[in-house]
Amino acid sequence: MKTSQRILIVKPSALGDIIHALPVAIGIKKINPNAIVGWVVSRPYQEILENNPYIDKLFIFERKRWGGMNNFWQHKGEFFELIHNIRAARFGTVLDLQGLLRSGIITLLSGAPRRIGFKNAREIAPFAYNEWVTPPLRMHAIERYLLLAGQLGPMHMPLSLPLPQTPLYPKKMAAWGHGVPIVVLVPGARWPSKIWPAYHFAMLADMLIARMQAKVVLVGASSDCDIGRQILEHCQAASQVVNWIGQTSLADLTAIMVHAHLVVTNDSGPMHIATAVGTPTVALFGPTDPARTGPYGSQHVVLQARLPCEPCLQKICRRPDFCLKAITPQQVWQTVESCLRLKSREFAETIY
Repeated sequence: MKTSQRILIVKPSALGDIIHALPVAIGIKKINPNAIVGWVVSRPYQEILENNPYIDKLFIFERKRWGGMNNFWQHKGEFFELIHNIRAARFGTVLDLQGLLRSGIITLLSGAPRRIGFKNAREIAPFAYNEWVTPPLRMHAIERYLLLAGQLGPMHMPLSLPLPQTPLYPKKMAAWGHGVPIVVLVPGARWPSKIWPAYHFAMLADMLIARMQAKVVLVGASSDCDIGRQILEHCQAASQVVNWIGQTSLADLTAIMVHAHLVVTNDSGPMHIATAVGTPTVALFGPTDPARTGPYGSQHVVLQARLPCEPCLQKICRRPDFCLKAITPQQVWQTVESCLRLKSREFAETIY
């Protein structure tokens, strides 16, 4: 096969960004069904891309093992083995969607004659490219990636994104019976400044249970367990809340989102899973810009306090009245109630 038909996507992390980049792999295959598509991904996110029909080969980037100078020199043989395997695949084109030093190094060492990246990429990554794309400042991440990949041909947002699912949790959800609105709450996030207060989530859960007899489900990573504990401590109806935080794989989480009627979430990876599978989402935003990384699609709602300092892009906020705290449970409830009323006919028709 000609090297021009071998294309490598470099997008190791994070979860939401990888989901945003999936339309690129789909677009490449639609332009050229015979293309060989590879993807460099960090191990924690390998599961979300495995057995994807649009990806032919995964190259695993061991970020935890190789991060930092000491770790890199200790495991440098593993890194150069990764580079050897990439070069052996003879890719003709590399798309660096990450735009950082590590992704730029992989792009440069890939041996590909065509290396495409963003002109405004960070950490001197643009020096690795020989083709550059300059996106508008407030373009959504999905559209940015499609713009860059558009150097290969016309790219469009697909109607759906293939994500792995498991049957275990949908079976548990089916046991709750029909006619019950299922609302998934995602209380965690990678930045402390992105997290809506736990007692706000608790008040919302109580409203959902008391006023709509909803089934409320908490999901998140193991690192979110403390937040889940705080929510249950503040929740009057804690015994009726299902806490699956730290218990699900990415495939489990996808299946849960598919069978939920609504998701209320911080700006997080699970938010992007929910939007990718088409579940209506109420997203709570503060330090980040929803125009760039918010839920993609008209069925989703973004709530912001719209303080003068937003979006600050700071991981930690020092203000006592920080932006997410200013979004009240009553405001979120009103939006959630409106969304659930629109979907109320579906509750009794849900088929698992």
